[in-house]
This record gives sequence, structure tokens and C-alpha cells, in this order.
Amino acid sequence: MTYYFVLHVLMAATIYGVLGWGSLKHQFVYASWGIFYFEFLNYIEHYGLMRNKDKNGVYESINKLHSWNAVSSPLLFKIQRHSDHHIASFRPY
Repeated sequence: MTYYFVLHVLMAATIYGVLGWGSLKHQFVYASWGIFYFEFLNYIEHYGLMRNKDKNGVYESINKLHSWNAVSSPLLFKIQRHSDHHIASFRPY
């Protein structure tokens, strides 16, 4: 994380030095939108699903009913295989 922070600071300094304050403001808006979109995508992919608990408090196994491909495909640039890696984590891509 430190590496990427330093990389973004250097990129921001370069943008400011070459293109000025207006371009740096645009970069901050652009980066903020990217962070928001990434976190939104992550929420939809992982936390929109619910699994039931049995009487012992153990969650049911992940199966095809827990796949959110139908929701994510049209909304999020067709990331069809994401839920599959939760069901079959051993499968190479």
C-alpha cells in the first residue's frame, strides 16, 4: 500500500508540475471516482449475498444459488466468472 501511495503522490506532483493546478484537481476527482466505483463493485460482488445458518450455527455451503452473475453481468462490465471462483476456488483461469 505504501508503494502505491508514493506512486500516486509522485504522479500528482508530476501532473501539478507539468499541467498545473486545474489538471491536478481533475486527477483527484478522477481518482475519487475510481475508488468509489471499485468499492461499489466489491460490495455488490461479495456482500449482497446471504447464506442461511443451520441449527448448529454453521453456514450452508456456497452453491450455484449464491451466484450473482445475473446481477453483475449487465451492470459491471460482464465479470461473469467472479462468483465461480468462490464455488470452485481450485479451478485455474
